[in-house]
Amino acid sequence: MSAFSANITGGLCATILWMCCAAAEPLAPFVDVAAELGLTRVHTSGSLEKGYIPEAKGGGSAALDFDRDGDQDLYWVNGKGGGHALFRNDG
Repeated sequence: MSAFSANITGGLCATILWMCCAAAEPLAPFVDVAAELGLTRVHTSGSLEKGYIPEAKGGGSAALDFDRDGDQDLYWVNGKGGGHALFRNDG
């Protein structure tokens, strides 16, 4: 058997095994609780007129331990006029 055939056969076997063993339903279903927790911020993009990268790309978010209590907090950065927000995890 050539190296090419061995690679194709191995890849095909791996694909078939993955397809047969894949779970029909997700193992850990996720529930959207953002509104219940007060995470209702809306992303505001910056002005496209000037074309600066920070204005055109707008905001983002970061997870960090801001208050050093061992819990991850969320910092939300918005575009011009949107305002930034720090969500402290008290859990």
